[in-house]
Amino acid sequence: MKNFDIYVKTSAMGQTGIHWRHLFSDDEQPVETPPLIQDKILTNENGYPIIVNDLLDEVKPSSLIYRINGKILLEVAGIESPERSSRMGRKVLNLIVWVADNNDENEKIIRKIAYSAIQNILGRDSIFSDMIQKSINFYEREEFRGDLKKINDYVDKLPDVDSAQNPDLEQLIDIKSKDYLTQLAEDIKNYAFPRKWKASNGADKEDGVLVVVTEQLEQKDIFYQAEVWRGFASNVEKIKSILPETISTLPENAPITLENNSTKEEVNTGKKYIVVLIAIIVILIILISILVIKPKMLKYLPTQTPTNQENSQYN
Repeated sequence: MKNFDIYVKTSAMGQTGIHWRHLFSDDEQPVETPPLIQDKILTNENGYPIIVNDLLDEVKPSSLIYRINGKILLEVAGIESPERSSRMGRKVLNLIVWVADNNDENEKIIRKIAYSAIQNILGRDSIFSDMIQKSINFYEREEFRGDLKKINDYVDKLPDVDSAQNPDLEQLIDIKSKDYLTQLAEDIKNYAFPRKWKASNGADKEDGVLVVVTEQLEQKDIFYQAEVWRGFASNVEKIKSILPETISTLPENAPITLENNSTKEEVNTGKKYIVVLIAIIVILIILISILVIKPKMLKYLPTQTPTNQENSQYN
């Protein structure tokens, strides 16, 4: 594990509070934030940057995998240390990050840690949280320390993963559930990460956020905007397809696709109502014309003159 950079974020006992440290060695652990989690991936509608770490709910068990510029990163967040929580008098949570060059061997290590972390999130295996509990501790009053040997021993004892290519390259974003997380864990265990994947907007992605498992999202459609390959959250907003803002912007003779409250059947029904309404209006116009015009025509008809026989009756 010498080729991996490991970072931990948790709380110290004193005023320093919650902060990141880079675990270079048992003695050298300076305050330092992992650079990759600060990468800008989007700009929101107000012009503010969205960074990688914004996709995670740090206070709930979460996991994220990010690949960019020849590097691969795994972040696991929201894992509690019960013993330190008891000493602190409040819940103490931990985040841990592994970063390495992106090659087949390092990807396998990332995948087997990610599999273990997801099993921990599912409540099926406590090996990951046990490692956090044993390897991260308060140090004096204003620091904490990570035990690199214990972290690396945990990783070394994890079962190996397979190297088959994943046949499913389509993006999958949905509400977090046990079934989805179980399938995700199995995919991570059995298949290498895709070299490319297909985003919902049709774009082919090579680098970016591969996996996010988290709780609450501040922006419910953020996984789509970030073009995440696998994204699961408790309040994610599913988007089936990307449609033009108005039908008038469609090319001439283009097929109309309707979703939500509008369907093709509703459009056809609307057309029928319009035809019936026009027919009724035409009939009304004809009736009104008959009622108004006929009396006027009778007014101008010639008056009959009495015959000689009729005149004789009055003589």
